[in-house]
Formats: sequence, C-alpha cells, structure tokens
Amino acid sequence: YHTQQTINAIRDGIANPGFSLIDCLSPCPTYYGRKNKKGAAGDMMRNQKENFVTAAQAKRMSPEELEGRYVLGVIQELDFPEYTEAYEKVIEKAQGGAK
Repeated sequence: YHTQQTINAIRDGIANPGFSLIDCLSPCPTYYGRKNKKGAAGDMMRNQKENFVTAAQAKRMSPEELEGRYVLGVIQELDFPEYTEAYEKVIEKAQGGAK
C-alpha cells in the first residue's frame, strides 16, 4: 500500500553514509494471510492503510495517536562508517599501511 513511501525510504537509506534500518511490509495473501486468517489481499491492504504509518508521520504523532499503529520506513540511521570504507581501512592496515 505504501509503495512511494517504500521507494523513498530505500532511496534515503542508501543515500545515508552510515547504517540505515528500513522496515518494509508487503502483504502475502496466498500463504501468510490465509494461514493467519488475515483475509484476502484487499483486507490486508486496508489493514495496512489504516494501521501503519511512515517514520516521518510517527515523529509528528503523540504516543496516544501511535497506540496500535506500526511504523514503516527508515526507522534508524546510525553514524557507523560505511562498510566498504571500513573494510578498505582494515585491508590497508593488514598490508602495513595506516595504523
């Protein structure tokens, strides 16, 4: 249901130079929905529309407004070094370079 928000969250997470945790949800009516009595695809999408909010929306909501809601999108961005940059430093150090 939140297609554009998911695209934006993935784009923003990739653009973040550190670590980004992105939570995305995709309804699966053929197995998960049927096995957990969640209804048809339309029912699952309606549930997603009514009960899920983006991380940006959640920041503007009070704890009472968030009650019973689930947050999707970029949930956490941490200032960890980017993996390949950190790995290059390990290689350089192992080869006798930087200390």
